[in-house]
Amino acid sequence: MIIKCGFCGKEYDSDLSDKTGCEGCFFYSPKKECSMSRCPNCGYDNPLPSKWFNKISGFFRRRHRHRSGLHKFETPGTPVTVTMDRMKTGEVGVVISINTQDNDILNRLMAMTIYPGTLIRIIQDSPSCVFEIGRSKFAVDKELAKNVVLRILE
Repeated sequence: MIIKCGFCGKEYDSDLSDKTGCEGCFFYSPKKECSMSRCPNCGYDNPLPSKWFNKISGFFRRRHRHRSGLHKFETPGTPVTVTMDRMKTGEVGVVISINTQDNDILNRLMAMTIYPGTLIRIIQDSPSCVFEIGRSKFAVDKELAKNVVLRILE
């Protein structure tokens, strides 16, 4: 089964994922098959989707599309996803993926608690990107901000 990593966004085959750390895992049971899959690129443990989840998400994905192929909140010509360096002051977004192959960059972003699903508010967009996650504020340069892909909420 092909899985898209929730942290780095890379797609990989779950049958070929690393299972060497399963014995030390909290969820490990010798009687049951592991429900997690480790990304070979970044080492993030992704949960395997259940059969019911795939059926239900496929149903809603088909149901909520308009005939034009766009969601209700999308309009033609407007970007739905942008990198963090292109966001403006005051905008709020949710992290969708992190586009990098460099483990140092991934570690820096993980230290700032930037994961897919994280809510980020831009405080300053120039000369460096200053943003807020919860009550914590962080500053990164434009080169590092180009690796974070967000969906704009406001």
